[in-house]
Order: sequence, then structure tokens, then C-alpha cells
Amino acid sequence: MPYGGNYPVIGAASLYRSFHDFLMSGGKDKPPALQTVLPKAYILADRSRLRELQQSPELAKQLDGYIDLYDLLQKQSGKKTFGLPVQILGDHVMTGSVESEADVFKAWEEHLGVKPR
Repeated sequence: MPYGGNYPVIGAASLYRSFHDFLMSGGKDKPPALQTVLPKAYILADRSRLRELQQSPELAKQLDGYIDLYDLLQKQSGKKTFGLPVQILGDHVMTGSVESEADVFKAWEEHLGVKPR
């Protein structure tokens, strides 16, 4: 992911946040191009580990699985507004933005049995 084994655990969270914010900087429909993402990843990550991950057949399989799942969920929803983020809550799928945290917590409670403390 966006940090390597050479970074302390405390720094890893801030590196992840930095990379995540960078990926979201282009807006909902326009993430940064791969040509700008890779150099940023190389700055934040252990370069040899990142190269190893990029060439890994397991990573390609995992990404293909995510793309297939997203495609399936979009087709099943029948909605043109289907989008990220996606939360799979048992047999229920939540997609797109939500109005409030309370809506998310209510869905978690209803579909997963998660109770607030």
C-alpha cells in the first residue's frame, strides 16, 4: 500500500492519509491519471516493495475481482447514480454518498446487527 516497511507505524497513517487525499484531489469523477499517481506512490512507499506488488499476479487478480464486483453491483442496482463508496452489508448494498453518519449507523444496525455503544 502507500507506505513501506521502512516507516514507523505512527508515520504510516499520515502517509496513507496523504496518498488518499491526493487520489481524491481530482474530484469524484476525475481521479488523478496513473502517470501522476505512480510517482507520488514511489515518493511515499518503499520502491522495491511497490515494484514487487505492481508485478504480482495476486494484485492483478484482486483488482480484477474488485472491478468485476463493482460491475456486478452496478448492473444489479439498475441505478444510473450507482457509485463509490460501496458498502456491502449482508444482502444490502449501500452506494454513493450518504446524507449523514446517522444514516450509515442505522444501516449497519439494521443489516449487520451492529449496535452503538
